[in-house]
Amino acid sequence: MIEADRRLLAEPQRQSPVAVVFLLIKAIRNLGIVNIGIGALFLFNLRSSVAFAIVAPLLVLAALAVNVLAWWRYTFVVIDDELVVTKGILSEQRLVIPLGRVQSVSIEQDFLHRPLELVRASLDTAGSSDTEFEIQAVTRPLAEALQRLTAEYVGAVTAPPGEPGEPGQPAPLAAPVERVLLRRTPTDLVKVGLAQSPWAGLALIGPLLIFVDDFAGVFGFDLGEQTAAAEDFEAGLWVIWAVVGFLALATVFSLVLQVSRAVVTDWDLTLFRTPTGLRRTSGLLAKKSRASSVERIQRLEHRQTPVQRLVGINHLNLVTIGEGDIALPGSTEGDIAGIRDVVLEPDSQATELDRRISPKAVIPPIRNGMIVLLLAMVGLYFSPIGWWSLLGLLVVPVIWYLAQREIRLHRWSVNGAGLAQRHEVFTIRTEEIALRRAQRVDVRQSFFQRRRNLASVTIDMADGSVQIPMIPLGEAKALRDLGLACAETDPRPWM
Repeated sequence: MIEADRRLLAEPQRQSPVAVVFLLIKAIRNLGIVNIGIGALFLFNLRSSVAFAIVAPLLVLAALAVNVLAWWRYTFVVIDDELVVTKGILSEQRLVIPLGRVQSVSIEQDFLHRPLELVRASLDTAGSSDTEFEIQAVTRPLAEALQRLTAEYVGAVTAPPGEPGEPGQPAPLAAPVERVLLRRTPTDLVKVGLAQSPWAGLALIGPLLIFVDDFAGVFGFDLGEQTAAAEDFEAGLWVIWAVVGFLALATVFSLVLQVSRAVVTDWDLTLFRTPTGLRRTSGLLAKKSRASSVERIQRLEHRQTPVQRLVGINHLNLVTIGEGDIALPGSTEGDIAGIRDVVLEPDSQATELDRRISPKAVIPPIRNGMIVLLLAMVGLYFSPIGWWSLLGLLVVPVIWYLAQREIRLHRWSVNGAGLAQRHEVFTIRTEEIALRRAQRVDVRQSFFQRRRNLASVTIDMADGSVQIPMIPLGEAKALRDLGLACAETDPRPWM
């Protein structure tokens, strides 16, 4: 299979001719709605209809010619274990990417690609946080050949030579055959949609509120007259019921939107364990395939809202270098444990969460919240609100309660070469990392912390960071030394 992929990609390849259309669509999106609107106004305001009839077709032909030229000059080929991409319109640009530096090749099949049996492929590398290059329209066999060929080089990262079975050999393939780690059923996706915030979808229907008067008129209500008559309490009761009814309908509509989005976006969501890493596929109208090597995954993040806690699911996110994080909504504790065993070695799993941060950490958020509240109350006092601004004092118990709850429930732990922390107010957020992937470890003390012999530890990864706040200075230094020792002495690849 790999040799066939090599022979296929050893010849210069172009995108499908239909890619001209997708390049044109992308160019229009890059222009932005504002610039397109300005250009349209310019064309429609031409004094002469003859001038409009000449300028508009010329602009269309010019845009088409530019995209045809861009398509023709865009080629890619594999030469001596390097992917060579040639592109450019007036000047030629040559991009050479060693296959060993490619982190992943993601394949997506949007709604417009499906009838044409084409896909879009994007490639991420270790040297960039953005997509290195993107192929707008190519056949699936060609995209999968590129994905398989680049994945073969993930296991080629080596340390100094060693005896067989010891560090120094090429990174072993953890899974000899492809297998399914998890799959989402339609019932799971409905649960995912219902477990989201019931108001999240209201952002989509917010602009429709300007038509609420017309909508009420369909049912024989004149909001203007009823509002004027609402001075009579009984005559205004219908307004209260109308608001309650609208909120109920809006909530139901929002939940329907969220369930529909979850089903369409994550239909048949499947996570595969491949010989070279993980691959996620999903989508009903737009098929998407996202792959990553295990070494490229920098940390595990899982989030659980109160509603998700009731139904026993989490939102799991595998944070990778650059773009292309692998999101796995609807994950159970069993799913998380299974994926943790794949991504983190046994000595890098810290699941006890038996350490706490200093109770004194509650002081800064309460102090800062009180300062903001005091400034707001002073500003409102000199407004028409006047003495009513003192009602802001009712917020003080809320600030105190939220700060106390966050500090009291904050947990973290370190076990061997692994670190994890969980912070919670109402939503539980958990982060897990392998210390051998640390790029930098900082111990910092603010003036407040120096007076109390406390410090905060920040562990920077290749993508993002994890911070353990307000712990004793001795623990902070010990954690720094452990993180640096793991990163410097562990021979396993971190990327």
